[in-house]
Amino acid sequence: MLKQRLLQHRRGDVLAPKIDAYLRQGTPNFSEQTITEIARLAIATPRSRARLFSASGLDRCMRQQLLQVLDYPQEEVPNARLANVFFDGNWRHLRWQALFLEMGLVARGKMSADGFAESEDGEWMLEVGVTLPSHMLRGTVDSILVLDGEPWIVDIKGANPRTFSGVKADQSPYRAYQMQMLAYMKATGVPRALLFYEDKASQEYHEVRITLADAQQQEAQFEGRVAALRHYWEQQALPDPLPQAPANPDCRSCPFQIDCASATFTTKYIDGGELPL
Repeated sequence: MLKQRLLQHRRGDVLAPKIDAYLRQGTPNFSEQTITEIARLAIATPRSRARLFSASGLDRCMRQQLLQVLDYPQEEVPNARLANVFFDGNWRHLRWQALFLEMGLVARGKMSADGFAESEDGEWMLEVGVTLPSHMLRGTVDSILVLDGEPWIVDIKGANPRTFSGVKADQSPYRAYQMQMLAYMKATGVPRALLFYEDKASQEYHEVRITLADAQQQEAQFEGRVAALRHYWEQQALPDPLPQAPANPDCRSCPFQIDCASATFTTKYIDGGELPL
């Protein structure tokens, strides 16, 4: 335990040590306020994914992203195991968000075109919908926490033991996560972020910091991908399927995999059927 604390101190961890100290007091007893807020999040209607590209999907198949923005009909989850993965992920987010609330770490405020502004009478910054109209991007920030007096974007990640070990050893976030956090930083004006990992097998947790300077290392890739997506959107065309689709591993969890090859660019599934250019 002492070795872990020394490592956290050396890395400059800002969230994990606070959770360590809180959980050493015993299993949390959640307040009515926390339960009410988490229940609200649990039953909230999912946001529409039409018309704007997903910040969390910038590194994924562009054909999938175009079909998603067109609100193309999605298939049922292909198998029970994958459905359980999504189910597990949803509750992992709620569990940690509940703890953050109970610890008094969740920021309150308001989101506007100018970004995030703290406000004592504002909303809890959990599952915060953000948009970046200049890039046709939207996303959902898991949480904005106030840590040592500063706001932080915190994104919760469940990981299998192999991935978790790799994250701990490398401390280098995936390019896709850097691009996602760059989009969130641009949208909120919050210049610092944490990827908060939990090992699904052991419940060990670990944080990886992403500063604005870190995220800006992906600026060229970020702008290039956005430009490519906008090009297809403006040309009313779909990118080619991935190589060897549908056998490509990246196709396995795609909700459009059955109709991918025959899909066409059509706006009929979007309300009004018009392009938001």
